[in-house]
Amino acid sequence: MASGGMQCVKYTFVAFNVLFVICGCALLGLGLFLKFATGYSELDLNMGGFTVLMTEYFPFVLVAIGGLVVIISLIGCCGALFENQCLLCLYFFFIFLICLVEVAIGVLMLAFEDMSKESISTMFKSLVDDYDNGNNPTDAAVDTMQIYFKCCGESSYLDYSLLSHLPQSCCVTDAECSVLTGTHYEKGCTDAITENLLSYGYVYYALIGIAVLQLLGMIFSCCLCCSARRGSYDQPI
Repeated sequence: MASGGMQCVKYTFVAFNVLFVICGCALLGLGLFLKFATGYSELDLNMGGFTVLMTEYFPFVLVAIGGLVVIISLIGCCGALFENQCLLCLYFFFIFLICLVEVAIGVLMLAFEDMSKESISTMFKSLVDDYDNGNNPTDAAVDTMQIYFKCCGESSYLDYSLLSHLPQSCCVTDAECSVLTGTHYEKGCTDAITENLLSYGYVYYALIGIAVLQLLGMIFSCCLCCSARRGSYDQPI
């Protein structure tokens, strides 16, 4: 590769990582803002157990991801600008590790998607059969899923016909509801959960896009590292 082409790779790589530094700082700032913003931790997201997850831990997740993106991108920028083999190799190593984690997540998502509707039905039916109006340890999990997915019972609200009234998590409003009132969720949770999982197909496309960018980053870092080994980006590679 001619020196002019190598300079193009260098500054494209730097621009690429500067953009990610900006994105990382934005995530970092958003995480810190949510952590210290007045009232955020008291938000009622109407998501049962997910409320605690979102209000207590989500800001820390944003800070961690933002900080990691900033550090790795700065390593890439400095490695390219100062023609430092060590930093470029470190950048490649970090990106490679992230790719491995993403592959693992993708495999888990595919495995979970391949879980049959019958398996979900069996799992949820056992939880519904054991439901005892909050007295059973697994009741909280059932309530959380029914609130989050806006469903009731395994196949329908009739699964609770033996109870004097439906679980509060089945009710559309805060008022107590029963099979006869009609103010409850109609859809069973097996259908609601499977439909919700299928609606997240766009996540795969996002992961593919990120993987392409990471692959380009690794290729560019390899090119720059080889050029740095020769002594200068002005040398042919």
